[in-house]
Formats: sequence, structure tokens, C-alpha cells
Amino acid sequence: MESTILLSKKVELIQPQKKQGSVTWRCPSNIALIKYWGKYEELLPFNPSISLTLKHAYTETKIDYVISEKLSVNYYSEGIRNAEMSNIVLEFLKRINNYFSNLSLLKFDIHISNSFPQNSGINQLSSAIGSLALCLCSIEEDLTGQLIDRELFFRKASFIARLGSGCATRSIYGGSVLWGNLPKICGSTTLYSIPLSSDPFLENLNIANLIVSTSNNSNQLLTRYIKMPFYNLATNRCDQAKMHALNLLDIIREKDYFAFCKLVEGEALALHTMMFSSSPQSLLFYPETRNIISEVRIFRKKYGLPFCFTLDASPNIYLLYPNQYREIALNFIGEKLLPNCEEKKWFDDKVGSGPEIIN
Repeated sequence: MESTILLSKKVELIQPQKKQGSVTWRCPSNIALIKYWGKYEELLPFNPSISLTLKHAYTETKIDYVISEKLSVNYYSEGIRNAEMSNIVLEFLKRINNYFSNLSLLKFDIHISNSFPQNSGINQLSSAIGSLALCLCSIEEDLTGQLIDRELFFRKASFIARLGSGCATRSIYGGSVLWGNLPKICGSTTLYSIPLSSDPFLENLNIANLIVSTSNNSNQLLTRYIKMPFYNLATNRCDQAKMHALNLLDIIREKDYFAFCKLVEGEALALHTMMFSSSPQSLLFYPETRNIISEVRIFRKKYGLPFCFTLDASPNIYLLYPNQYREIALNFIGEKLLPNCEEKKWFDDKVGSGPEIIN
């Protein structure tokens, strides 16, 4: 049975134990191996997805709060107040008001900063909303004086993050994370993410974000395509994703890097194939995107090393490779891949351990 701490939309109003306070959480972004495609109702996924949480690409959110007569928000990005985002976050808080005690009586000053450049292809939405959800859960503990079990704390944060952005629900945990119902995986659900068992196979991976374009059109397209109805090839996506997710877990247990490469690349290309076959149609591959894909495949075949790529809904590419080949990878990136990147930009990352509270 689900905990009432998650599902109750009428949380008991508890007399605040303090009038004001401050809390800061640092939450990483994530990159999906098995892609999330399509949603229904309150951002529930049509298919399960599995992601890797990044280490160095994160959003740090600091919230100063004070008891007030009504809910209000001032949102600051990199120190600059953003009126549009203030209104967007205010509307989000109104939607989730009933999941928290005292939320409707707070004035928020929200300050966010990112460790990565804007429009780099890294999913800022997942880290920003993830850190916001974690802050809200900590503020509730501060105000009520009631600490909840840590497992339930993160489960609620994942639940709340999902209501802001589906992909954000996976950023609440480190390592590999599952969101959605998956046969044979105890506790899997569409309501929130769950961490998968840690495995050196995945934790050993380095992740290079190769920035082909910093155009923000890709972020807008991602939102549009995740909201759109299914077309053509996407009609079989749910069954395919479940099969791929189960296959991926088998591959991880067997520690088969080359099977991992084949499946992860197939998932990325399936995502873009669905975009090609959808209406309205979109082509997010740039010539440089295709060049990088070709270089990675040529390199893997020539040297027999398990280097592979994945993409989200953008022309930018993530290169995944085991840490023991890092020196080789850095040379390969510099010589063959960076000429295809905008101003030779890239972001060096690896699999991380998840969010942390900043005191």
C-alpha cells in the first residue's frame, strides 16, 4: 500500500514551529538509457525508463522562506530575478499545495544556480525541479518539527518532482534509477522513481556531453514531443521499452559492455526515429551529430573498446565509456569528436551518487 504521506491531497495543517528559515539542496541532472516517451494524467509515464544520475551537472537551489499571509514566490536564476519563472513556480506550488502542511502561508525567495552552461543539452529541468522538490520536503520538516523516515522523504521528493517534470523524478536518487512499472522489479511504480541496486558496471562509467548546438529549440521540442499523441512507430513503444529495460538489467548483471552499447544506442535512435515518423515531423540530427555517431562506431569496431553514445531530444550527444579507458577517451574526444562540437565545447562528467543537502 502507498504511504498516505504521498497520496493524501489533504495533509493535516500543523502549527508552524518557526516563522522563517532557509534550506539548500544540490540536485544532479540525469541521462536516460531507456527513454521516457509519452505521459497521461498527472505526468504518469506510458513506459518505464532507466537513467544514470550525473555527478558534476547539477542545480543548486537555495530557498529562504518566511510565514506570510499568502503564498508568493520570487525566483532568481544566477542572481537575477525572473518574473516569468516566478509565476510558473507559483502556479506549480499552488497545484501541489495540498501535499504539504503550511505551504499556502509561505513567502519564498528561490535562488538557483547551475554547474553547467545553459542550453548545453543537459536536462536542466530535471535538476532544477528535483532540487526544488527536495527543498520543499526539508522546509516541511523544519516547519512541523517532524522528521520523516529517509526512505519516505526521498520517495515524497520524487513524487513531487514528477508533478513538475517527469524526468525530474529520476534525479532524486544516485546511480541507476527506474521510473515506471516494470515486471519482476519490486516497488516499481509510475508515481515515483526507485533506485536500482548499485553495480560497479554502471558506477564505473564516464559520461562526456558533446555540445553540437546550444540552440534552445531542442528543449522546446522535447516538451512538445513528450506531450504529443502517439503516431506511427510510437504505438509499440510501451512494449519495446519494457523489453529493453528488462534486457538492460540482464546485461548489467552479465557485465556485457558491448551488448550495453548496442541496446543504449538503439534506444537513442528509436527516440529520434519516432520523431521522424511523428506529426508534426522533426529532424533533430545535425550533420555534426551524424559525424560523431559515425566516429564512435568506427572507433569501437577498430579498437574493440566499449565506447557508445546516447541522445535525448536534441542534437547533442553523450559519450559513455568505462573509466579505465579515460586517457584513450580524452584523446579520441579531442582528435575526432570536438571538431564537430560548437566552439569545441564539451562537459566532462561521470555517474554520481545523487543529491545532497548543503548546510
